[in-house]
Amino acid sequence: MYSSSSVSKRLLLIHVLAMQFLLISSELSLNTTNAYLNHKCLVSQGKYKPGSKYEELLNTTIGIFYVDSRDNKGFTLFGGSTLSALLQCRGDS
Repeated sequence: MYSSSSVSKRLLLIHVLAMQFLLISSELSLNTTNAYLNHKCLVSQGKYKPGSKYEELLNTTIGIFYVDSRDNKGFTLFGGSTLSALLQCRGDS
């Protein structure tokens, strides 16, 4: 005969595993239907003018991301204009 504590531990484990499988399957279904994953950026779709101050600041910031990403130290940028950026590196690209 099983003790009540071992039965409750097994039931808890079953519930936790079931929740994990449900979360994993829902996440996988989101990833396969996410149109953003297959999106290609085109130069003709840009929202700023070539040669503008924004483009200069953007190129500077991207350069800092690249240089600082090799050192794993983060980045800082000081200047009169502000550009907010979020960097997410993907291992598969």
